[in-house]
Amino acid sequence: RPLAPLVLAEKAGDWFHIPPAVRRVGSPFMSLTASVREEQREKIPAVTHIDGSARLQTVLSEDEEDWEEELESKSGMGDGRKGKREKGVGAFSAYRKVLLAFERLTKVPVLLNTSLNVGGEPIVETPEDALTSFLGQQA
Repeated sequence: RPLAPLVLAEKAGDWFHIPPAVRRVGSPFMSLTASVREEQREKIPAVTHIDGSARLQTVLSEDEEDWEEELESKSGMGDGRKGKREKGVGAFSAYRKVLLAFERLTKVPVLLNTSLNVGGEPIVETPEDALTSFLGQQA
């Protein structure tokens, strides 16, 4: 079962075929399936499905954080802190820093991202859940 790519939003089009309507808002919640560009597939095989697609999660630039905040407030998916968020703070900013560092080292602005769970099972929340999930896997 392939895992999801986490990619810098401004580089996503270099690695994936992104529909024009999606380019502005990206895919911050792994809600977009896109084709991995043929010339990039061998560089990111762990996130490429057998059909060449990937369930994409994009990370916005700091300049786009205001757009992210607006999107969250309109969708009801935000944390209600509109206007209180500091620039460069939060999960997406931390992801962004890691992605930028990884890109500097490898020239690849894509990392593997996933939730820790097995198909059909809820997300692992405790060490006991993790052990149960691990022991329940078949080789």
